[in-house]
Amino acid sequence: MNAARRVSLVLAAVLAATAVVVSPAAAEPAKSCTEVDLAVTADLVVSAHVHGTYCVPAGRQPRTVQLLVHGATYDRHYWDEAFDVPAAAAAAGYATLAIDKLGYGESAHLPSVLITAETESAVLHQVITALRHGAVGGHAYDRVALVGHSLGSIETMAEAGTYHDVDYLVLTGMTHHLSPDILAQTFTRHLHPAILDAQVGPTAGLDAGLLTTLPGHRRTLFDGDNASASAVAHDEATKSVLSATEADGAVQALSVLPVTNSFAVTAPVLIANGAADTLFCAGALGHACTTATAITQAERGFFPSAASFTAAAIPGAAHSLTLSPAAALATGTIDSWLTT
Repeated sequence: MNAARRVSLVLAAVLAATAVVVSPAAAEPAKSCTEVDLAVTADLVVSAHVHGTYCVPAGRQPRTVQLLVHGATYDRHYWDEAFDVPAAAAAAGYATLAIDKLGYGESAHLPSVLITAETESAVLHQVITALRHGAVGGHAYDRVALVGHSLGSIETMAEAGTYHDVDYLVLTGMTHHLSPDILAQTFTRHLHPAILDAQVGPTAGLDAGLLTTLPGHRRTLFDGDNASASAVAHDEATKSVLSATEADGAVQALSVLPVTNSFAVTAPVLIANGAADTLFCAGALGHACTTATAITQAERGFFPSAASFTAAAIPGAAHSLTLSPAAALATGTIDSWLTT
């Protein structure tokens, strides 16, 4: 069965179940969550910690854990405040660990020049090792799915291509076709130093290397026209920061160093993007995320060593899938793919 047909069947199944996923009775599937802190080392020298929320289905111990990695200007709550991804995963039989990357949320806040895409990838490797050895929840997982969003996807891709320690790689809100024009517009029109932002400035300290989105710009950048006013307001109210050093390294990983990232990935790969994502999908090749076939044609060649490659275009969704009306569909697509 070809990839496009496979994704069509998955989407059809999830669409049929969407009413169940979002119904009041299923909105709070049974899950048990704890807050965890893991000791890590940044750049092999600096001692730090990563904070996360670890959830398992109540009353059972899954075989597979999803390590959820947020993107720029978000934190671990990208995965549970607008739409509860860990709850949906628990209902599907998966454990989840949603982390704050270094420099975000309740994880260690190092000087921004030390927060690089390479460092974040190395820290992810340490977290995966902890999951493999029972350091999270006392259970040693033999299957780890690495699930990223946007900048987090770029870093998870680098981790999987460098360390080869995950069983599945899920990339959302990412392609290799972020155009220079769109990148320039993002930095000049939509971002500013976090210390100048009335909302996040007080928590950004005096670190001039931290950026955040300008007030009122998240619908254009991330949420899209289909997002509800309440979802956009929530996104604005909970925005976080971004290290300029980290962003620069991620761009290099996409455009200069693919051989050490996607080209080296050997795990099965799923790319699930919003069909209306204008940040990563409207570059020189045109809008490449409108269909699974379009994503496959644009991205399959970047993963020559992957055990398998599957693409999914999520209708009605823009860049930030969990903020969209199609969040249940996007999450169900990922959870269904992990069973194959």
